[in-house]
Amino acid sequence: MSDLIVKAAVKDALSDHNVSADFYDALNEEVAELLDDAAERAEANIPRRTVCHELITQLTRSASPVEPNRDAPASEPDTSAVKPVQEFRTP
Repeated sequence: MSDLIVKAAVKDALSDHNVSADFYDALNEEVAELLDDAAERAEANIPRRTVCHELITQLTRSASPVEPNRDAPASEPDTSAVKPVQEFRTP
């Protein structure tokens, strides 16, 4: 694995602290894991436009044109009502 960190820059940043040589290897591995995770997330991200088009395509394919039976009476009465907007507003 190639070095993803600049050891001299890390040494300068941590000049007040003593760190072992193993620290740089561990830091390099951690950076590699972070980059791998970021690459996986980038591959998994799908543009919203693509998702929208795929969803519309799936919905239009699965929708079957079913016409309501106008000869049969409704099994339940229509109980829907429209409320004036003023009733939804709070003072």
